[in-house]
Amino acid sequence: EDVPVGAGVKYALGWVQYESLTDVWNKWYEEYETQKFPMLHFRFEDLLFHGEEVTKIACDCVGGVFTNHFRYIEGSAKENGLPIHNGAY
Repeated sequence: EDVPVGAGVKYALGWVQYESLTDVWNKWYEEYETQKFPMLHFRFEDLLFHGEEVTKIACDCVGGVFTNHFRYIEGSAKENGLPIHNGAY
């Protein structure tokens, strides 16, 4: 018999207990669905692997103008030169 195992999440204001990991994600996304203001969501993977296409769609959605100056930046976002992620794949 499958029995859900409770899950606890520590937020800034303390711990919240959930019925299961599924319950955690359902409650998390439910907060987005109940907002009264417009929101634009996209997956990081889509931005990573289809960046130009996703950016064009996002610009159209919010009334922006996409230029042809899109470029991927493959180098480090940090200029401090720390080798913390060297060799990561």
